[in-house]
Amino acid sequence: MDLEILYSLFGIVGFVLVIYFTLKSTSSKIDTKTKAKKKEEIIQEYKLKLEKALEAFDDRDLRTAKKTQLLQEFSGEFSRNIFFNEEEVREIIRELSLT
Repeated sequence: MDLEILYSLFGIVGFVLVIYFTLKSTSSKIDTKTKAKKKEEIIQEYKLKLEKALEAFDDRDLRTAKKTQLLQEFSGEFSRNIFFNEEEVREIIRELSLT
């Protein structure tokens, strides 16, 4: 009878320790991003994509044609993105076109 109580106490203490360490480790790993921060990260990714794609073109006409093509693709992708509305998409594309 005494051994059963002792095993039960060890089991309860062990279970509580497992729960404590599990909750402690998961709460410190959660990195929440604000909507504005996520938007800015997405825009920066597209700026980098545009710059990398245009590096290879020296001819102004080819560069302009490629930039136009990429901006059309980006516009479609931004319009399908849940973080951006139509006005924001226009502003972002305008900003990217000036790059």
